[in-house]
Amino acid sequence: MEAKRSIRSYIGLGWGLPLAAVLALLAAVVFLVLALRPADLPQTEAESLIFNSREVAPGSPVYVDILSLSEPLHRDEKSGMAYYAAENSDHVFCIVCLTEAQFSHLSAQRDVWDGYSSVSLPFRVSGVCAEIPREVRDTFCEIFEMSEEVFEANFGRYCFFDGEPPRPAATLRVGLLVLAAVFFLVFLLLLLPLLLRLSSAANALVRLEDADVLYAAADELDADETILLAGDRLRLGKRFVFGWRNALAAAWGDLVWCYDRPFPSESFLLARMLVLGTADGKKHRLFFPSGAKKELRTLTEQLEQRAPHLLRGDSAENRAAFAGRCH
Repeated sequence: MEAKRSIRSYIGLGWGLPLAAVLALLAAVVFLVLALRPADLPQTEAESLIFNSREVAPGSPVYVDILSLSEPLHRDEKSGMAYYAAENSDHVFCIVCLTEAQFSHLSAQRDVWDGYSSVSLPFRVSGVCAEIPREVRDTFCEIFEMSEEVFEANFGRYCFFDGEPPRPAATLRVGLLVLAAVFFLVFLLLLLPLLLRLSSAANALVRLEDADVLYAAADELDADETILLAGDRLRLGKRFVFGWRNALAAAWGDLVWCYDRPFPSESFLLARMLVLGTADGKKHRLFFPSGAKKELRTLTEQLEQRAPHLLRGDSAENRAAFAGRCH
């Protein structure tokens, strides 16, 4: 068990990738919960405030007692709701946004506005306080031939809205859902290599154990004579080779293929990427800084000495031969 733990601590994942995956998943869950959180609408009439177009904060649960109501003066084509001028039970004018269903209950209040009746009982509607949209302001100013200052003096800054406040909340909800989807995609993209590396590291340990060399490999991993290359990202022992955080723990005889290439390109060289293919079909990538010529030379010497059977270079023939030698 100690031998496995020792080798796994070097060739295994470390904390970086799992932590990044967990944080991405947590971020996705947080944004999803925020997006799906129900609006804070009033649960009972006692929790609502009397609607005031100047003092009640947008989003607050409110109610208004309507005495008279105009015809629809501005219609929102997307929601199908309409904005009306209304007179409340205190004989103060305000703007209300109602659904067709709610409007159908206010025929008596319509008659008062149109002069067909002089008396009506106030009809109470409950909803929320909302900002008056710019286009509604413009429509009312045009219909009543008033300036912005006169409009605000008569109707105030806010309107009554029958339901959830209009669509800044919807825009925010869509944005939160998009962020949740993005972070969940990041989580999936991190999860795949995480699972592959866990599988590869476990497979490497099983192969060493099946060959009855697990304890010998663990001893050699930290032996004084083991050669450390690329900032300790590669360890070369007499019988085994180990790669840091890339699931490489194999006997020299299990190395099948080796090639290197510039990373990311020859014209913009940051490092040399070394690929070691092992007999289990896995490819292990190691990076050497572009100036690490001495270390690359040491590696080449060790490969020639300890693994003369290696396929060298990236070619179609070597790819086919690698596939044929894997087991």
